[in-house]
Amino acid sequence: MFSDVVATYVKYFRFLKGNQTMYFIKFALCEVLNLLAVVINFAITNCFLSGKFSSYGSDVLNYMGMNYSERTSVVNPMCNAFPTKVSCEFKKFGAGSGQEVILISITIDPYTNP
Repeated sequence: MFSDVVATYVKYFRFLKGNQTMYFIKFALCEVLNLLAVVINFAITNCFLSGKFSSYGSDVLNYMGMNYSERTSVVNPMCNAFPTKVSCEFKKFGAGSGQEVILISITIDPYTNP
């Protein structure tokens, strides 16, 4: 009885063997495209953050490994890489009964300026 079940599964496996080649090719292509998307996102983020993103992890680990006296003489990479901004909204009224909204962004962290 057990040998009949095993023989049935072996027969089914041999029937399916080699029939999934197209599925594997599509799967591998999707994985390559996912990897490409990750690389492109990394490059865009690094460009947006003025090249500070690629070494961010190692910079933070080096900074956290320093003692307090060494940290005071070095800029914190967690404050240096990501910009800190605030925005203010001013409402301006003109002669024509309309309201104009002006949005002004100001950088408040001096270390984020390139």
